Amino acid sequence: MYNIIAFIIILLSLAGILYIILKKFPSLAVLDIESSPEAKTEKVKEKIIHERLKRKTDILKSKISPFFVIIKNFLVRFFGNFYQKIRALEKKYEKKQKTETVVTKAEFVKQEKATGEVISMAKDLAKEDNFAEAEKKYIEAISLDHKNVEAFKGLAQLYFENRKYNEAKETYHHLLKLNDNDDSIYAGLAQIALDEGELEIAKEDYFNSLRINNAAIHHFGLAEVYKKTNELDQALEQIKIALEIEPANPKYLDFLVELNIELKDKTAAKEAVARLREVNPENKKIDEWEALIKEL
Repeated sequence: MYNIIAFIIILLSLAGILYIILKKFPSLAVLDIESSPEAKTEKVKEKIIHERLKRKTDILKSKISPFFVIIKNFLVRFFGNFYQKIRALEKKYEKKQKTETVVTKAEFVKQEKATGEVISMAKDLAKEDNFAEAEKKYIEAISLDHKNVEAFKGLAQLYFENRKYNEAKETYHHLLKLNDNDDSIYAGLAQIALDEGELEIAKEDYFNSLRINNAAIHHFGLAEVYKKTNELDQALEQIKIALEIEPANPKYLDFLVELNIELKDKTAAKEAVARLREVNPENKKIDEWEALIKEL
């Protein structure tokens, strides 16, 4: 504030000096040049006027220059101090922001750990078929972290396994709001549709899951849907793709054997049983399938 007042006083003083000097300039125009004995011609007059103007200008410069130096020094000090204050504030803000970020990260890690522990408890309870307590734990995890995808997926799967299809669908649809590019969410909805007999919806959801991730499990799910709609050729195509991705999956080989028997393809059925025997020789269905194949 004091610096600003000083600056204003200097400007006012400079304005006053300029006013006085400019006021005296008209007197130069009425100099009595004729009274000088040397002023014989117009040329001499001009020379005298020029010399006097030069002297006045030099006087002006000598008087004004110190003020400009003072103003310059003042401005350098003022804006220099101002800049230093700004830099100090910036550093203070950066330090505060850094501290807040560290605290936020620390709190996030703590919350994430707590949520993970609750989800782990929910999974253990689900394995013990303790549906009610598992549901409570998943909901507790969601209350700790409203966007925890793992907690929502666990809850949706819990509802699905307990045939609470409406609750499962609601949970999966909420997950889509959090991330609509997750193939497992569409696959979950497809499983529900398949169980409920909504086969066209199941197809659409499996296609959505495959659009995101060309996983064997999605091809297998789609093969199941095609089998239920009696589109056996399409089902065969999908199970073959699934086995190209996971050649030693016993579940997929089981499906392939049954599908080939249904298609009455004796050679393909024998080959599928042989592959299954290599992967899972203890499968109790093998003898039954071999007997069926002989009758084809």
